[in-house]
Amino acid sequence: MAVTTNALIPALEDARQAHAAVIDRFRSDVNVTPAGPHRSVLEEHMSTTQEHIARIDDRIRVLRPSRPLQDTIQSVGLLARDAVRLARLPWEIGALMAAETVRGRQSVGERRLLRNAKDEYAITARAVAACRAGQSIAEEAQDQAAADLFEALLGQDEELLRRLQDSLAEHAAAVAAEADGGRRPSAEGGPDDAAARTAEEVQGTVTRPEGLPVSGYEQLSVSDITGQLRMLSQVDLTVIEGYERAHADRPEILNTIERLRGSEPWPVYDDMTADQIKARLHSADPAVAGEVLEYERGHRRRSAVITAAEARIAL
Repeated sequence: MAVTTNALIPALEDARQAHAAVIDRFRSDVNVTPAGPHRSVLEEHMSTTQEHIARIDDRIRVLRPSRPLQDTIQSVGLLARDAVRLARLPWEIGALMAAETVRGRQSVGERRLLRNAKDEYAITARAVAACRAGQSIAEEAQDQAAADLFEALLGQDEELLRRLQDSLAEHAAAVAAEADGGRRPSAEGGPDDAAARTAEEVQGTVTRPEGLPVSGYEQLSVSDITGQLRMLSQVDLTVIEGYERAHADRPEILNTIERLRGSEPWPVYDDMTADQIKARLHSADPAVAGEVLEYERGHRRRSAVITAAEARIAL
């Protein structure tokens, strides 16, 4: 019982908090999400997740030793917050439907929708991590009821991640098409590649610290991390962003990543060495050399590349 009380209850509380955060995030995003499959996923998951939160509360009450005064105060607080959440869900969904009937589909920027989808994926990944840890603890404690609860939550959340990944690909394709002059993705590369890569990169939200492109990430200070970000490729920046949003969510790091965002001068630029870039600059258009100069000054600041770009522009 000591294992159950000392480890399982905090695991259940962590899962509860993670799933309450999912509901709050989805509620915020659904207000700007156009009607369609993606918004239906958000609305459906808000409802089922609230039911799972109630099951978590039930299990905690069974496991926790009786503390009448403390439990009463805590229960009142939780019930008040959940009552507001439950009461608002149908009202908000109904209000959104009525508003759309009056004004039609509201135009929301594709980039905003893509960013929201990334955040939704990240916060759901955090809930998945909480459930995986909780399931292991429940099994160690030999609490089958809690293990079954975590398994049910995990199945729901992992299915949601798959559906959100599909939404990510669609939003990424829309952003890529928008940047390509409004043309939709073709069957041969181009925006389709960008969509697939974005969907894969965002999986950095569930990357372990040792798998991040910045060594010793968890032990570094904010200033140490931001000092290394400019050396990273756009792909690696996305991995760091996903991990950071799913964990510490520090504004200084996320704002630095945002400032470093930008299109590479040409595909796979970030994967090339300085010598390879210099060789390509020999025959590059001066306008492209200008893009290289601007991008390099804002990122790795390799003197050899900057000098080569300046020389090409001067011709």
